Amino acid sequence: MKNSLTLLSKIKTQVLLIAAFMFSLAINAQVPRDIPTDTGPLEVDSTFDIILYIVLPIVIIIFFFVYRAAKKKRDREG
Repeated sequence: MKNSLTLLSKIKTQVLLIAAFMFSLAINAQVPRDIPTDTGPLEVDSTFDIILYIVLPIVIIIFFFVYRAAKKKRDREG
């Protein structure tokens, strides 16, 4: 019985090592190398950028709260 437990322990260790190795290969395969990345601040210099990045998210958040309040009111009434 003891031999089977140590064998099982060794197999688990080997499987975990192989899985960790395969996972590390998969992580490295996902890194794009030829695509330039811009990590600077967002430049909001056109009207479209202002609408897209500032106004639209605020409108969506307001719409969400209005919708949720209306839904709660409907659920209470009927």
